[in-house]
Amino acid sequence: MKKLLLFLAIMLTAFSTLNAQDYNKGDWELGPMINIDANFKIKGDFDFQIGGGAGLYGNYAFTDVIKGIFETKYDFRWGTDGNVQYINVPALVCFKIGTGYIGVGAQYSFCIDGNGFSTGKLSYTSAIMEFSYKTKWARSGNYMIYSEEGFRNILRIGYAVTSIPYMASGSTLKYNPFLIEAVLRFDIAKYFTKNNLKAKRRRR
Repeated sequence: MKKLLLFLAIMLTAFSTLNAQDYNKGDWELGPMINIDANFKIKGDFDFQIGGGAGLYGNYAFTDVIKGIFETKYDFRWGTDGNVQYINVPALVCFKIGTGYIGVGAQYSFCIDGNGFSTGKLSYTSAIMEFSYKTKWARSGNYMIYSEEGFRNILRIGYAVTSIPYMASGSTLKYNPFLIEAVLRFDIAKYFTKNNLKAKRRRR
């Protein structure tokens, strides 16, 4: 189990590298995003679902240190007990630390296909944390890529504060999913506005 968790964490982090910008007060971003996630049942017999999806995100820097992030996205999950589909709506408040930030918030997962279960019973709320840091080096296969501007690595974890049902030996039991997720965000607003740190640097 520990080896599987470590493998998934490394795999998800590898998918989460993208060109990055820092932020100042008043900066904002808007655009599409994609994700890959693993949802674990760690109570009783170990089980997990691998998922992925896409959606939209936006963020706004309230100060040079604090920014808010909001997403809405579709998530398809493959599991040993069948496949399920969700609409996830996370919201976070992030605090800049050095070249990265730590975000805390909540996510509501609304089930739209429960594979036999009531979608209402499979919908749940999670507490989430997002970790991000910037590096000038990133791996692509067997090669290392350097960028003076830097690359942003994003990893998110979460734990459901409400439980959902599952079947075991003919009985219906409940558990609280644990989440590991990597996120790629593509800021398209930067092509239509000068209100970001990169544009401000060019104007100096």
